[in-house]
Amino acid sequence: MPSIIYPYIAREGRPALLFAGALLVIIQLFGFHLLASSLLVVLILLLLFLHRDPWQTIPSRPLAIVSPVYGRVESISDTRDPFLDRPVKCIRLRMTPLDIFSLRCPIEGKVMEQWSRALPAAGGERHCYAFWMQSDEGDHVVTSVRLSRPRRRYRFYMQSGERLGQGQRCGFLYFGAVVDVLLPPNVKFEVKEGEKIRSGSSTLAVLVHDQPASAYNGPNRDTQATG
Repeated sequence: MPSIIYPYIAREGRPALLFAGALLVIIQLFGFHLLASSLLVVLILLLLFLHRDPWQTIPSRPLAIVSPVYGRVESISDTRDPFLDRPVKCIRLRMTPLDIFSLRCPIEGKVMEQWSRALPAAGGERHCYAFWMQSDEGDHVVTSVRLSRPRRRYRFYMQSGERLGQGQRCGFLYFGAVVDVLLPPNVKFEVKEGEKIRSGSSTLAVLVHDQPASAYNGPNRDTQATG
């Protein structure tokens, strides 16, 4: 169940903030030291900035696909889904080290599977984590997170088979990543290349159901899954 009180600070930053705060209190109680106190205050402010997670207004549009991250739309293209082996529309989002790092679900639905693997990229392979969600209308959306460093730089807290809400927090990407949102062909884009987007509140596209949803029956089961 989601918390009624919005925390504003991502859970990943709380242990470090508590530790720095405790050190600051100890310094104040057992002998004030200006330099140490100043450094700890700067550290606390930096941790607050890096782990900030402000309130987002989730659009009340059931068929909307919201941005899973803060960042900028790098490209919109037609490609092939490397996880479900199907033609898709791909919206590539690029984060920076100064963006908000929380990851959110692009749609409301069920987590079908998760993958963790290396994928080819410019300059060599990149570690990739991806999760596949199915909406109540039968649409399939895959979110692929490409990282340039080992997996210690991200955290995901979801389970395959779990139901998640649109815009719900589902992970944390330390210092950003490149995120691909892989969509079925029956979508209408609401962003353009170069546009700045906000996680959970910016609508990337809307699913169009003038025609039946893609009759996709699942991935090639020879694919290794981590979910």
